[in-house]
Amino acid sequence: MLGSFADATCAGAARTLSAAQPRLSDLASDGFTRAPASDAAYLEGLNPEQREAVLATEGPVLVLAGAGTGKTRVLTTRLAHILATGRARPWELLAVTFTNKAAREMRERIGHLIGDAAEGLRWVGTFHSVSAQILRRHAELVGLRSNYTILDVDDQERLLKQLIEAENIDSKRWTAKTLANLIDGWKNRGLTPDRLPADENTFANGRAQALYAQYQDRLRVLNACDFGDLLLHNIILFSRNPDLLAEYHRRFRYLLVDEYQDTNVAQYGSWPDRTGTSAAWATTTSPSTAGGGRRWTTFSVSSATSRAPRWSGSSATTAPPLTSWAPPPG
Repeated sequence: MLGSFADATCAGAARTLSAAQPRLSDLASDGFTRAPASDAAYLEGLNPEQREAVLATEGPVLVLAGAGTGKTRVLTTRLAHILATGRARPWELLAVTFTNKAAREMRERIGHLIGDAAEGLRWVGTFHSVSAQILRRHAELVGLRSNYTILDVDDQERLLKQLIEAENIDSKRWTAKTLANLIDGWKNRGLTPDRLPADENTFANGRAQALYAQYQDRLRVLNACDFGDLLLHNIILFSRNPDLLAEYHRRFRYLLVDEYQDTNVAQYGSWPDRTGTSAAWATTTSPSTAGGGRRWTTFSVSSATSRAPRWSGSSATTAPPLTSWAPPPG
C-alpha cells in the first residue's frame, strides 16, 4: 500500500479517551479480550487518508507525505490501534525514529493515548538506543562485555591519535579528527575494516585500513565502542548468528519506522537473510517468514526529501522501496 495525505490537517493535540470509551491501558492489561468500536476516540480528528493508514494493519505500508501533515501522529495512532485491537502486546512492537527528540515526542504521544500501557513499550526509540539495548544483551558475541562503555568524540580522537603516533605517522598532517570522520562514515555504510574499498584506503598513504582495524581491536580490549559501533555490531550480530536473528523475528510482531527517508546504510544494514533475499537492520522484524510461519508487518512514514544532516550518512538511495521487504512466496 502506498498512501499519501499531503493535504491533511492535523491541528490540535491527541484527544483523551472519554469515560464511555475503554482506555487502551485497560485493554492492554486484560489480555486484549476487547476491541474498540470503529469510531474509537483515538481515531477522531484523522482525515480519510490518515485513518486508512492507521487501520491498514497487515502487510508492508509506506506513507508518503510532506512536513507537518501528521505522519508521526498516524504512526503513534496506528501503534495505539494495534494494542487496542489485540494484534500485539507492547513488548511485541518495535518503533524506531531518527532523533532522541522525535523518540521522546513519540513516547509522549503514545503515553497520552494509552496511559500506563506505554510503560510496556520497551522498544520505542532511536535506531541507536534500540541497538544499544540489543548489544547489551549479546555483547559477548562481538567480543565485548555487557557493561561496555560508549566513547564520546574526544575519547575517540584521543585513542586514534595514540594509534597514529604509535605508527610514526605525522599526526599534524594526518589528524585524528580526520580519521575519526572517515571511520564514522564507513560505519554509517556498514563497512568493517576487512570490507573497506581499496580506493578509500588513502589516509596516511594507504594506512587507513590498518589503523581502522587497530582501532576496533583496541576498543574491544577497552570493552568500549563508539556511536557508530552500536549499529555496526548489530549488523555483525545478526549476520553471524542466524539463531539470534530468528529469536528477534519471533520477539516482534510489528515494525514501525518514522522518517524512513533519513535512514543510512548502517541503519538499513543490508545482509542476506536465510531466504536468500535482501534483508536489513530492520530484518530483525522483516516481513520474511520466520518463527513458525509468522509474517512481519512493516509500517514506514516518509517525507519526499531527506532532512537528515549530511554527517548522518543518509542519502536518497539508502532506503529501498518497501517492495523489497515483501514476504517470500508461501
